Amino acid sequence: KMSILHTESKDIDHYISRINHLEAITTHQDQALRSLQEMLPSLIVVSKSNDQLDIPEQFWQALQQRLSGEKNTSLWNDFVKSNTDRLEALKDNDGSAAKEEKLHVITSDAFRDVMNARFSELRKEFGSSLIEVEEKIAKALSQRMSAASLSHEQARELAQSRIIMNMQQSIHEKNFFSPALGAKADIYLTSRTAHRTPNAALERWAEAGDCWCAAASIYGDPKAQLAVTLPKRVVPREFVMEHVPTGEEDVIGSAPRDLEFWARAGKMTGDTDMRGLEGPYSAGCATTPPASQYICLGTGRYDVNGDNWVQRFGVASSNGFDKFIVRVVTNWGAPNTCLYRVRLIGE
Repeated sequence: KMSILHTESKDIDHYISRINHLEAITTHQDQALRSLQEMLPSLIVVSKSNDQLDIPEQFWQALQQRLSGEKNTSLWNDFVKSNTDRLEALKDNDGSAAKEEKLHVITSDAFRDVMNARFSELRKEFGSSLIEVEEKIAKALSQRMSAASLSHEQARELAQSRIIMNMQQSIHEKNFFSPALGAKADIYLTSRTAHRTPNAALERWAEAGDCWCAAASIYGDPKAQLAVTLPKRVVPREFVMEHVPTGEEDVIGSAPRDLEFWARAGKMTGDTDMRGLEGPYSAGCATTPPASQYICLGTGRYDVNGDNWVQRFGVASSNGFDKFIVRVVTNWGAPNTCLYRVRLIGE
C-alpha cells in the first residue's frame, strides 16, 4: 500500500523538525547571529553525553518562536527562567549535582559555536536518512508508475525527483498555515467534522488516516470547507495541497478535486478597501462567497492520478490577508472529503 510513503518518512521526521528550527537562523544568518547576541544569556547550562555538549530541545522550540516574530514569547521566557534556575542551583551546591547530571556552564559565544556545529551534523544525518528512505519510497512509487508505460528506471528516477523536490521545498519554504506560526482553523466557517479536528489539516501527517475529514454535506456542494485564521496579514503566492498516494478506492474517493481559494477582504495592506472590488476578484470561482467580504483568489484541480501527491496552486495578489478559506467544490466520489495537509506560501 502507498501509505508506506509516509510511514517510512516518519523515520526522518526528527531531522526535518530540527532542521526547520535551524532554518529560521540560517536563512538570514547575519541578522540571526546579531539577534542571538542580544537574546542569549551570558552563561548557559548544557548537558554532555558521549563527550559532546547537547543543546536542550527546549532551546530550539523557544528560538523558533522568538525568531518567527510571534508576540507570544512564553517558550523563550521559560527557557531563560529554566537556565537561570539551573545556574542558581549549581551555585548553591558543591558541584556534585553538575557532575551527576553531567552539566556544564558555557558562554553565549561557545553556545553559538555548538549550535552551528549541531546544524552541520543534522544536515549530514538528514542526508543519510533521506537516501535510505528514498529507496523504499521510490520502489513503491515505481510499481504504480510502471502501469503508465514508464520503464522501471524511468519511474524510479521520477519518483526520486518528486520525493527530493517535495522535501526540499517543505524544509526551505515558510508555511504560513503552520500552527507553530499561529495559524488555526476557524470552526465557525469550517465544515462539520467527521474525523479529527480541522487543525489536523494544517499539521504534518505520517500515514493514511492522518487527516481531517469533513462530514458529508446534506446540501450537496461544497464537499468541504476549511477556514484558517493567521496572526498577521500574509500576501498569498501558493496554496499547497497534499493527499496520501494510495490505490485504495475509498481513500482516493475522499481526495479533493475542484478547489476554490478565498480570502477576507475588508481593510487590506496599505489601507486599501477591497470591498468594492469583489466583482473582478471573484472571477473564476463558481460558488457564492462563503461569507461577506470574502473574495476569490483563484481555483484549481487536485489530480489524484498525478505523479506527485503534493500539488501547488498559484494565486496572484498584491494584498495581504489574515483569513483564508480553502473550499473543496467536488471530490473524487466518496461521501466524505478529507484533507491531509494544506499549506500557504507567501510573504
